[in-house]
Amino acid sequence: MKVSQRLFLAVIPAVLGVFTVAALAWFGQYAHSAPEALVIVAIVAAVGSLVVAWRNTRYVAQRIELLASEARQNRSAHADELDDIELGVRDARALAEERTATYVRLLDEVLRVVPAKLQESQLPLHILLDSPFGELNDNQEELIGAAQGAVEAADIEIRRLQRLLDLERGAVPFVIQPVGVAELLRAPLAIAAARADKRNVGHEWSVPTTMPRVLVDLSHVQEAITSALGLAIDQTAEGERVVVTVRESEDESRVTVTIAHGSRAREFSIEGLIAERTIALQNGSMRHENSSTVIELRAERLNARSAIR
Repeated sequence: MKVSQRLFLAVIPAVLGVFTVAALAWFGQYAHSAPEALVIVAIVAAVGSLVVAWRNTRYVAQRIELLASEARQNRSAHADELDDIELGVRDARALAEERTATYVRLLDEVLRVVPAKLQESQLPLHILLDSPFGELNDNQEELIGAAQGAVEAADIEIRRLQRLLDLERGAVPFVIQPVGVAELLRAPLAIAAARADKRNVGHEWSVPTTMPRVLVDLSHVQEAITSALGLAIDQTAEGERVVVTVRESEDESRVTVTIAHGSRAREFSIEGLIAERTIALQNGSMRHENSSTVIELRAERLNARSAIR
Protein backbone atom coordinates (compact mmCIF):
# COMPACT_ATOMS: atom_id res chain seq x y z
CA MET A 1 0.00 0.00 0.00
CA LYS A 2 1.33 3.40 -0.97
CA VAL A 3 1.97 6.11 1.59
CA SER A 4 -0.58 8.37 -0.10
CA GLN A 5 -3.23 5.66 0.31
CA ARG A 6 -2.32 5.27 3.98
CA LEU A 7 -2.64 9.00 4.48
CA PHE A 8 -6.03 9.16 2.80
CA LEU A 9 -7.21 6.28 4.98
CA ALA A 10 -6.28 8.42 7.97
CA VAL A 11 -9.03 10.85 6.93
CA ILE A 12 -11.73 8.20 7.36
CA PRO A 13 -12.18 8.90 11.11
CA ALA A 14 -12.88 12.53 10.29
CA VAL A 15 -15.48 11.47 7.71
CA LEU A 16 -17.11 9.14 10.20
CA GLY A 17 -17.08 11.98 12.70
CA VAL A 18 -19.07 14.17 10.31
CA PHE A 19 -21.68 11.48 9.83
CA THR A 20 -21.79 10.88 13.59
CA VAL A 21 -22.37 14.55 14.28
CA ALA A 22 -25.07 14.62 11.58
CA ALA A 23 -26.78 11.70 13.26
CA LEU A 24 -26.46 13.44 16.60
CA ALA A 25 -28.10 16.53 15.14
CA TRP A 26 -30.97 14.48 13.70
CA PHE A 27 -31.73 12.40 16.72
CA GLY A 28 -30.98 15.21 19.12
CA GLN A 29 -33.51 17.42 17.38
CA TYR A 30 -36.02 14.58 17.23
CA ALA A 31 -35.83 13.86 20.96
CA HIS A 32 -35.26 17.52 21.91
CA SER A 33 -32.44 16.33 24.21
CA ALA A 34 -29.40 18.15 22.72
CA PRO A 35 -29.03 21.97 22.80
CA GLU A 36 -29.22 23.41 19.32
CA ALA A 37 -26.12 25.58 19.84
CA LEU A 38 -24.06 22.56 20.94
CA VAL A 39 -25.13 20.63 17.86
CA ILE A 40 -24.19 23.54 15.59
CA VAL A 41 -20.76 23.90 17.21
CA ALA A 42 -20.17 20.15 16.91
CA ILE A 43 -21.13 20.20 13.24
CA VAL A 44 -18.82 23.16 12.49
CA ALA A 45 -15.96 21.55 14.41
CA ALA A 46 -16.38 18.20 12.65
CA VAL A 47 -16.63 19.73 9.19
CA GLY A 48 -13.65 22.00 9.88
CA SER A 49 -11.63 19.04 11.14
CA LEU A 50 -12.50 17.10 8.00
CA VAL A 51 -11.48 19.97 5.71
CA VAL A 52 -8.19 20.57 7.51
CA ALA A 53 -7.37 16.85 7.66
CA TRP A 54 -8.16 16.42 3.98
CA ARG A 55 -6.11 19.42 2.84
CA ASN A 56 -3.09 18.48 4.95
CA THR A 57 -3.27 14.83 3.94
CA ARG A 58 -3.54 15.77 0.27
CA TYR A 59 -0.59 18.16 0.58
CA VAL A 60 1.66 15.64 2.36
CA ALA A 61 0.69 12.89 -0.08
CA GLN A 62 1.54 15.10 -3.07
CA ARG A 63 4.90 16.09 -1.61
CA ILE A 64 5.83 12.50 -0.81
CA GLU A 65 4.80 11.42 -4.31
CA LEU A 66 6.92 14.21 -5.81
CA LEU A 67 9.96 13.26 -3.72
CA ALA A 68 9.48 9.61 -4.59
CA SER A 69 9.24 10.37 -8.32
CA GLU A 70 12.47 12.39 -8.18
CA ALA A 71 14.26 9.68 -6.21
CA ARG A 72 12.84 6.88 -8.37
CA GLN A 73 14.27 8.12 -11.70
CA ASN A 74 15.03 5.06 -13.82
CA ARG A 75 14.39 2.48 -11.11
CA SER A 76 11.20 0.51 -10.97
CA ALA A 77 8.61 1.88 -8.57
CA HIS A 78 8.11 0.19 -5.22
CA ALA A 79 4.83 -0.35 -3.43
CA ASP A 80 5.76 2.28 -0.88
CA GLU A 81 7.04 5.71 -1.93
CA LEU A 82 9.24 5.81 1.18
CA ASP A 83 11.23 2.90 -0.27
CA ASP A 84 12.05 5.03 -3.31
CA ILE A 85 12.98 8.00 -1.13
CA GLU A 86 15.15 5.84 1.10
CA LEU A 87 16.99 4.35 -1.87
CA GLY A 88 17.46 7.80 -3.37
CA VAL A 89 18.92 9.16 -0.13
CA ARG A 90 21.14 6.09 0.22
CA ASP A 91 22.47 6.48 -3.33
CA ALA A 92 23.07 10.21 -2.83
CA ARG A 93 24.94 9.51 0.40
CA ALA A 94 27.10 6.86 -1.25
CA LEU A 95 27.89 9.24 -4.12
CA ALA A 96 28.77 12.03 -1.68
CA GLU A 97 31.05 9.72 0.32
CA GLU A 98 32.74 8.57 -2.89
CA ARG A 99 33.33 12.14 -4.00
CA THR A 100 34.60 13.09 -0.55
CA ALA A 101 37.08 10.22 -0.62
CA THR A 102 38.24 11.32 -4.07
CA TYR A 103 38.72 14.91 -2.94
CA VAL A 104 40.63 13.75 0.14
CA ARG A 105 42.98 11.72 -2.06
CA LEU A 106 43.50 14.72 -4.34
CA LEU A 107 44.12 16.97 -1.34
CA ASP A 108 46.60 14.47 0.08
CA GLU A 109 48.48 14.49 -3.21
CA VAL A 110 48.55 18.29 -3.30
CA LEU A 111 49.75 18.47 0.29
CA ARG A 112 52.45 15.94 -0.52
CA VAL A 113 53.80 17.74 -3.58
CA VAL A 114 53.37 21.45 -2.82
CA PRO A 115 55.41 21.61 0.43
CA ALA A 116 58.33 19.90 -1.30
CA LYS A 117 58.16 22.39 -4.18
CA LEU A 118 58.00 25.30 -1.76
CA GLN A 119 61.08 24.07 0.06
CA GLU A 120 62.89 23.76 -3.27
CA SER A 121 62.08 27.39 -4.07
CA GLN A 122 63.07 28.64 -0.61
CA LEU A 123 66.67 27.48 -0.93
CA PRO A 124 67.65 29.48 -4.05
CA LEU A 125 65.87 32.56 -2.70
CA HIS A 126 67.78 32.22 0.56
CA ILE A 127 71.08 31.86 -1.34
CA LEU A 128 70.34 34.89 -3.48
CA LEU A 129 69.68 37.04 -0.44
CA ASP A 130 72.60 35.83 1.68
CA SER A 131 75.22 35.11 -1.00
CA PRO A 132 74.13 36.81 -4.24
CA PHE A 133 76.01 36.03 -7.47
CA GLY A 134 77.00 39.59 -8.04
CA GLU A 135 75.87 42.75 -6.35
CA LEU A 136 72.12 43.32 -6.03
CA ASN A 137 70.56 46.73 -5.93
CA ASP A 138 67.91 47.67 -3.39
CA ASN A 139 64.99 46.94 -5.70
CA GLN A 140 66.30 43.48 -6.53
CA GLU A 141 66.82 42.64 -2.89
CA GLU A 142 63.33 43.89 -2.11
CA LEU A 143 61.80 41.75 -4.87
CA ILE A 144 63.66 38.64 -3.78
CA GLY A 145 62.75 39.29 -0.13
CA ALA A 146 59.07 39.67 -1.07
CA ALA A 147 59.21 36.43 -3.02
CA GLN A 148 60.79 34.64 -0.09
CA GLY A 149 58.15 36.01 2.28
CA ALA A 150 55.36 34.89 -0.05
CA VAL A 151 56.82 31.39 -0.30
CA GLU A 152 57.14 31.14 3.49
CA ALA A 153 53.55 32.36 3.97
CA ALA A 154 52.30 29.81 1.44
CA ASP A 155 54.24 27.08 3.23
CA ILE A 156 52.59 28.03 6.55
CA GLU A 157 49.10 27.90 4.99
CA ILE A 158 49.80 24.51 3.43
CA ARG A 159 50.95 23.14 6.78
CA ARG A 160 47.80 24.52 8.43
CA LEU A 161 45.66 22.87 5.78
CA GLN A 162 47.44 19.59 6.44
CA ARG A 163 46.79 20.01 10.16
CA LEU A 164 43.09 20.66 9.56
CA LEU A 165 42.83 17.57 7.37
CA ASP A 166 44.55 15.47 10.03
CA LEU A 167 42.09 16.75 12.64
CA GLU A 168 39.10 15.89 10.46
CA ARG A 169 40.32 12.35 9.80
CA GLY A 170 41.19 11.75 13.46
CA ALA A 171 44.93 11.50 12.87
CA VAL A 172 45.83 13.91 15.69
CA PRO A 173 46.06 12.14 19.09
CA PHE A 174 44.89 13.96 22.22
CA VAL A 175 46.07 13.25 25.75
CA ILE A 176 43.19 14.48 27.91
CA GLN A 177 44.07 15.28 31.50
CA PRO A 178 43.01 17.72 34.24
CA VAL A 179 44.73 21.07 33.73
CA GLY A 180 44.56 24.13 35.95
CA VAL A 181 43.10 27.23 34.34
CA ALA A 182 46.16 29.24 35.39
CA GLU A 183 48.52 26.86 33.62
CA LEU A 184 46.29 26.71 30.56
CA LEU A 185 45.93 30.47 30.06
CA ARG A 186 49.34 31.71 31.18
CA ALA A 187 51.21 31.26 27.87
CA PRO A 188 48.34 32.27 25.52
CA LEU A 189 47.67 35.46 27.52
CA ALA A 190 51.37 36.38 27.56
CA ILE A 191 51.61 35.94 23.79
CA ALA A 192 48.39 37.88 23.29
CA ALA A 193 49.64 40.75 25.47
CA ALA A 194 52.82 41.08 23.41
CA ARG A 195 50.85 40.97 20.17
CA ALA A 196 48.34 43.54 21.42
CA ASP A 197 51.10 45.92 22.56
CA LYS A 198 52.74 45.63 19.17
CA ARG A 199 49.50 46.64 17.45
CA ASN A 200 48.65 49.36 20.00
CA VAL A 201 45.59 47.45 21.19
CA GLY A 202 44.64 47.54 24.85
CA HIS A 203 44.12 44.32 26.78
CA GLU A 204 42.56 43.28 30.06
CA TRP A 205 42.42 39.80 31.60
CA SER A 206 39.88 39.00 34.31
CA VAL A 207 40.31 35.53 35.78
CA PRO A 208 38.88 34.47 39.18
CA THR A 209 41.33 33.35 41.81
CA THR A 210 39.81 29.84 41.93
CA MET A 211 38.40 27.82 39.09
CA PRO A 212 37.76 24.13 38.43
CA ARG A 213 40.34 22.32 36.40
CA VAL A 214 39.49 21.58 32.78
CA LEU A 215 39.87 18.27 30.93
CA VAL A 216 41.95 19.05 27.84
CA ASP A 217 45.14 18.30 25.98
CA LEU A 218 47.29 21.13 27.32
CA SER A 219 49.51 21.87 24.32
CA HIS A 220 46.77 21.59 21.69
CA VAL A 221 44.24 23.74 23.56
CA GLN A 222 46.87 26.34 24.43
CA GLU A 223 47.64 26.60 20.73
CA ALA A 224 43.92 26.92 19.92
CA ILE A 225 43.36 29.65 22.53
CA THR A 226 46.46 31.48 21.30
CA SER A 227 45.04 31.45 17.77
CA ALA A 228 41.65 32.66 19.01
CA LEU A 229 43.26 35.53 20.91
CA GLY A 230 45.41 36.48 17.91
CA LEU A 231 42.39 36.56 15.60
CA ALA A 232 40.49 38.63 18.18
CA ILE A 233 43.32 41.17 18.29
CA ASP A 234 43.31 41.35 14.49
CA GLN A 235 39.60 42.26 14.65
CA THR A 236 40.32 45.10 17.08
CA ALA A 237 41.33 48.57 15.91
CA GLU A 238 44.13 50.59 17.46
CA GLY A 239 43.08 52.21 20.71
CA GLU A 240 40.36 49.61 21.38
CA ARG A 241 40.61 46.87 23.99
CA VAL A 242 40.51 43.10 24.06
CA VAL A 243 38.96 41.82 27.29
CA VAL A 244 39.18 38.22 28.46
CA THR A 245 36.90 36.94 31.21
CA VAL A 246 36.67 33.44 32.65
CA ARG A 247 33.72 32.02 34.54
CA GLU A 248 32.28 28.70 35.64
CA SER A 249 28.88 27.43 34.54
CA GLU A 250 26.14 27.11 37.13
CA ASP A 251 26.21 23.31 37.03
CA GLU A 252 30.04 23.35 37.31
CA SER A 253 30.35 21.27 34.14
CA ARG A 254 31.98 23.95 31.97
CA VAL A 255 34.53 26.72 32.11
CA THR A 256 33.80 29.56 29.71
CA VAL A 257 36.49 31.85 28.32
CA THR A 258 34.96 34.94 26.71
CA ILE A 259 37.12 37.14 24.48
CA ALA A 260 35.52 40.53 23.85
CA HIS A 261 37.14 42.28 20.89
CA GLY A 262 36.56 44.86 18.18
CA SER A 263 33.84 44.70 15.56
CA ARG A 264 35.95 44.46 12.44
CA ALA A 265 34.70 41.92 9.92
CA ARG A 266 36.02 38.45 10.67
CA GLU A 267 37.78 37.00 7.65
CA PHE A 268 37.83 33.31 6.78
CA SER A 269 40.81 31.71 8.46
CA ILE A 270 42.19 28.18 8.40
CA GLU A 271 43.86 29.00 11.70
CA GLY A 272 40.44 29.74 13.19
CA LEU A 273 38.99 26.51 11.83
CA ILE A 274 41.86 24.55 13.35
CA ALA A 275 41.20 26.17 16.73
CA GLU A 276 37.46 25.39 16.53
CA ARG A 277 37.98 21.75 15.55
CA THR A 278 40.75 21.23 18.14
CA ILE A 279 38.44 22.38 20.93
CA ALA A 280 35.37 20.60 19.56
CA LEU A 281 37.23 17.28 19.40
CA GLN A 282 37.86 17.61 23.15
CA ASN A 283 34.16 17.98 24.04
CA GLY A 284 34.38 21.76 24.06
CA SER A 285 33.08 24.47 21.76
CA MET A 286 34.20 27.72 20.22
CA ARG A 287 31.66 30.12 18.73
CA HIS A 288 31.79 33.64 17.38
CA GLU A 289 29.25 36.30 18.30
CA ASN A 290 29.00 39.95 17.25
CA SER A 291 32.03 41.29 19.10
CA SER A 292 33.20 38.32 21.11
CA THR A 293 34.54 34.81 20.88
CA VAL A 294 33.24 32.30 23.43
CA ILE A 295 35.23 29.17 24.27
CA GLU A 296 33.70 26.49 26.48
CA LEU A 297 35.84 23.73 27.98
CA ARG A 298 34.76 20.65 29.92
CA ALA A 299 35.45 21.01 33.64
CA GLU A 300 36.61 18.34 36.05
CA ARG A 301 33.67 17.48 38.29
CA LEU A 302 35.55 17.65 41.56
CA ASN A 303 35.70 20.07 44.45
CA ALA A 304 39.37 20.77 43.77
CA ARG A 305 40.13 24.24 42.46
CA SER A 306 43.22 25.49 40.75
CA ALA A 307 44.54 28.76 42.11
CA ILE A 308 45.52 31.51 39.69
CA ARG A 309 49.04 32.55 40.43
